[in-house]
Amino acid sequence: MSTTEPSISIVTACYNSTPFLDRIYESLEKQTYRNFEWVCVDDASTDDTVARLISLKSPGALGMQVYKLPQNTGGPVALGVGTQRARGDIVIWLDHDDALEPFALEQVRNNWWRAQADESVSGMLFWAIDPADGRPIGRHLPPGTKLTWSEQNNRYPDICDCTFAFKREQLQRFATVEAMEDVILNGVVFERMTAAHPFVTADGPPIRYYFRDNPASQTRLERISRKTVATYARLLDQSDLHYVRSPMKWLKHAATLLRYSRIVHGRWLYCLRYISRAGIRILLLALLPFGLIAYLRRPNANIVDAPFFPAHLADGMDNLWLGDRAQDRPNSPEIVATPRPVI
Repeated sequence: MSTTEPSISIVTACYNSTPFLDRIYESLEKQTYRNFEWVCVDDASTDDTVARLISLKSPGALGMQVYKLPQNTGGPVALGVGTQRARGDIVIWLDHDDALEPFALEQVRNNWWRAQADESVSGMLFWAIDPADGRPIGRHLPPGTKLTWSEQNNRYPDICDCTFAFKREQLQRFATVEAMEDVILNGVVFERMTAAHPFVTADGPPIRYYFRDNPASQTRLERISRKTVATYARLLDQSDLHYVRSPMKWLKHAATLLRYSRIVHGRWLYCLRYISRAGIRILLLALLPFGLIAYLRRPNANIVDAPFFPAHLADGMDNLWLGDRAQDRPNSPEIVATPRPVI
């Protein structure tokens, strides 16, 4: 990788994103560091998201990629598809309803030496801003602090809305389409990756605005699916014994998992198929009474259909982006991105 001018891939999963496209696009257009591409994967939107995306000029020097999935997957698969097609040295997952500070990617470039010099880390953690009051979200840890996903969520849960910049090779190993298909939360993938290759915290101010004006992502309506059961089970299975430090939190999650298993699959212990550690399986068996209590208190939930997404459906998808039109930029030099193999 380049030591001074790394290339960056911004990967965005889109779904009915029209209300937010102007905001995210404008924030990318204003970036002071231009060596980036924008990879957008539409999760079968029902509005004109794709039509708007393919007509845009590239906000960065390395162009755009736009893909449309043939069926809705709930988000993570779209991120997996975009990640596998990313060409940058660095990959940043940016939600379609968020935005970056103008200096955000320059900040990533300036801090990247911390990750680049340490083969043991998978990427960097940057801070986010609450646009309601302009204040950083969560405490600011000293630069160079190493954290696994489990440590971040259990020791510093107030920083869970931070922004991550990944080494592309590391992320592509873990965020495959197959791995992303069966989860609703990215934490399952992060947990696997950072168990061996933790994040390292960056220096400097927050780089991303974390907006809360998207009703689809902020709704309090409880929606669950088979992916919810699989995700909660795997998070508990990879919990790294944090339940010893936070037993009540772990008990609550375990009871919720058992309740979800009963509602979605009609079987209390269906969730055990996702558990590999014998100790966790025994604990869940012992906690069945708590799952029953959780179910009796809330026996109903909105079950969402989450059809299986075969990975081969993502193969051979064409980049739909129309490209920067020459008549709109007659004096601009041709910019060629260095091709990079997809792992």
